[in-house]
Parts: sequence; C-alpha cells; structure tokens
Amino acid sequence: KAAKQAILRLLGDTQQAGLMTKIKSDKKKDLTISVFFTAKTHKEGVPFRAIVSERTTWQACVSKFLTQQLSNVQIDDPFRIQNSEHVISFLQEQGHLIASGFSIDVQDMYYSISPHKPPTSHFKPPYEVKRPF
Repeated sequence: KAAKQAILRLLGDTQQAGLMTKIKSDKKKDLTISVFFTAKTHKEGVPFRAIVSERTTWQACVSKFLTQQLSNVQIDDPFRIQNSEHVISFLQEQGHLIASGFSIDVQDMYYSISPHKPPTSHFKPPYEVKRPF
C-alpha cells in the first residue's frame, strides 16, 4: 500500500492525472501481484518455476504507461545486436580476423535465428582444427 501511495504522489507531482485516476478508480482490481507455479517437466526432479503476474493490478497500469513512454527513447548503443543473424554474418565475413578468442551466449541468441534456414547454413567455421591424435 505504501508503494501505491508513493506512486500516486509521484504521478501527482508529474501531472499524470489520467493515470492517477485510473489507478484510484479501479477498486475491483487486485491490490497485489500474484504468484503461481508450473512444473519444469524437462528437468530432473521436476522442480517448480515461480511465475509472477501483475495482470489485473494497479502495477499493470503503471507498467503499461512506462513501457509506452520508454518505447519512444532512441538508444544509440554500439554494442547492441539487432538479432543473431548479424552476429552470424559478421563471423562468416570477418571471423578469420579474430586473432585471440571470444565467447558469446548462444542460448539467448538462438531464439532470434530464422527458423527457415537449416542450422548448418548459418555458420561454418573459417577453418577446420586439426587434432593431433
């Protein structure tokens, strides 16, 4: 409740009367976030995954408002990668110039790779490592 009051004060200070009214008038909405669990059936021991939901809460109104406002912010990040295809293209074209080593987290990148190309067409090493044995 204290957090909600603090948010309402901040919205009042920044003249966000519309959002304030929406948060105050939604009496039927839940006051707090909810937590529910699902089983990770693919893991040994079938552990639980906690899922936190703000659906039907005043926090959802604030979250939606912030998302709309922040979506207009243009970020000039030289390290930002639009999708994994850009990394694959770079490695195919300039990977041979890498004199030392590098590491990438392919787990997160995997989901932005086009499903219409077979995985082997994405990246072929610039050279094959000869094993001494």
